[in-house]
Amino acid sequence: MTQKIKPACDGLQYNRTTDSLSWIGPTRDAVLRAAQIEVHAERAGFRLGRGRAGKWHCAIHPDKNPSCTIRKGRLKCWPCNQIWNAIDLEMLARGEPFMRTIRAMAAEYGVQFDEGPRNPLDERRAAVARREAVQTAAAWRTGALRIVEEMLVEEKGRLFNPGGGRADELLIRRLTDFERSIRGAGGPWRLVELYRVAAETMPEVTQRMLAYGAKTGEAERVFVEWLVDRLAALQEAA
Repeated sequence: MTQKIKPACDGLQYNRTTDSLSWIGPTRDAVLRAAQIEVHAERAGFRLGRGRAGKWHCAIHPDKNPSCTIRKGRLKCWPCNQIWNAIDLEMLARGEPFMRTIRAMAAEYGVQFDEGPRNPLDERRAAVARREAVQTAAAWRTGALRIVEEMLVEEKGRLFNPGGGRADELLIRRLTDFERSIRGAGGPWRLVELYRVAAETMPEVTQRMLAYGAKTGEAERVFVEWLVDRLAALQEAA
């Protein structure tokens, strides 16, 4: 019997047998009980807002007014419609896969970590899924940056040439923030998470950006190779 498993930061779904995951459940649950989600939210770049509302600024998208809430050990960003637990947040903070992250958290909180059975087939499938996720996110980044840059040129041109129509200054600010968040993605897993959020909140726009990013030039190819090499190094370290 198989079930669909969606890793928090892989951005893809792939099949795994239920039995192959059953051994990690007790360790995961113990880590989540011991973890203080606020600590891991701060590590991942989320920031507590001012005031008594107890809301947090999202680390995934520009968030001038805090839009994230914490309840029952989970952090939710309402505009992104995304939910993270402490392990998900630590994965974002470290830029590392699930197994290495939970192993480190188990050591941090004094939870016994059971290595469990090793299934080479499952490990290969997971490696392929992670590699494809990194490559897909890189192509999306390329297309997104090209589209954003073209839109910014057009809108900024209207600032200096009102005859072409009035510039949308709010759009310029949003495009600039979006461009900054993509360029500032600190490593492959942060970029994959940005892509996953975009794909779930704006599927049609994301597909167009992917199609546009298929026109990959030399600089983008080098960037993809760097991401793949970085992923391979993380896997070897794990």
